[in-house]
Amino acid sequence: AISFLNQGLQASPKDTEILEALGIALLKKGESNNGIKKLLKALELEPKNPKILFNIGKAYLEISNYSDAEVFFDRLIKTQPADFKVINNYAIALINNDKDEIAIQLLKNKISKLGPDLDAYKLLIEALINLELFSDSLTYSKLGNKQWPENNEILLFLTTSYHKLKNKKKAKEGYLKLLMSDENNHSYLNKYANFLYEIGQWKEAEEWALKLYKLDKTS
Repeated sequence: AISFLNQGLQASPKDTEILEALGIALLKKGESNNGIKKLLKALELEPKNPKILFNIGKAYLEISNYSDAEVFFDRLIKTQPADFKVINNYAIALINNDKDEIAIQLLKNKISKLGPDLDAYKLLIEALINLELFSDSLTYSKLGNKQWPENNEILLFLTTSYHKLKNKKKAKEGYLKLLMSDENNHSYLNKYANFLYEIGQWKEAEEWALKLYKLDKTS
C-alpha cells in the first residue's frame, strides 16, 4: 500500500487525500516521524481540514508528544466543539501536560452542554481523583454509575471515592460488587484486601490476601 501511495504521490504531489493516506499508512507501520511529516504536508495544503488536524493530534499523542498534540487539538476544538472524540483527546493532552484543572473544566462544561459520554466521564473522574477532589469525583461517579451501571471502571471510581471519603459501608459494597463481577481480578482483590486492613478488619483482610496469594501462585 505504501509503495502504491508513493507512486500516486509522485504523479500528484499536492493531492491531500494521498498525502493523508500515506501518512496514516506510515504511522500504522511504526514510522511515526515520516507519517507525521506527510500529514503536516497535507495540512499545509488544507490548513482547516478537521480530519487531518485530528490525525496529526492523535499521532502526537501516540508518540507521547503531548505539547504538540495539545496545539493541534486546541486548533481543532474551535471548529469541532461538540465532537467528543476531539474533546476527549484534547483532555488527554492537557492532563499529560500537567493541566489537569483545565481538562477538568473543559470536560465538565462539555458534559453539561452536550450530555453524557462514557470516555469523557472516565477521564473527568480519574482527573478529579488524581487531584484528590473526592467530593467531585463521587458526584460524577454517581452520575456515571447511574448512566452506565454495568461499567466496572465507573464502579471502581465510585468505590474509590467512597473509600477516600471514609464511607466504609459504601466502599465495601462497591468492592464486593466488583469482585462479584470478576472474582479473580488481581487489582480488585488487592484493593479490597488493603481496604480491609485499613479499616481494621484483619481476619477478613487476611482471607482475601490469601486468595490473592493463591491466585498469584497459579497464574
